[in-house]
Amino acid sequence: MHVVIYLHFRLLALYYQQHTAEIILYKTADKYLKQVMNGRTSLPIKKWKDEAAQLTKDKDILYIKMYSLRDDIKNVESIQRSLEKVLQPETTRTPQRQVTYDR
Repeated sequence: MHVVIYLHFRLLALYYQQHTAEIILYKTADKYLKQVMNGRTSLPIKKWKDEAAQLTKDKDILYIKMYSLRDDIKNVESIQRSLEKVLQPETTRTPQRQVTYDR
């Protein structure tokens, strides 16, 4: 009987020695989860999914606004270039080439 108990503890010690890194990682993860979970037994997955859906909606709305602003900026820059051309003094304007067709 004592031999069996001795072998059992000897095998446990050998197993622990061979798998020390995994056992330490497991104990550390278990301790961390107990601290984070605050006594809860399950993860709030539904809450996370709802939050992710809401964040996706918000992101989509912001992208729509961004694309609209980009279009507005393009229009304003186009108007600005046109106004600069019109308000440019005659002497600095480049003359337009006139195309003449000889027949």
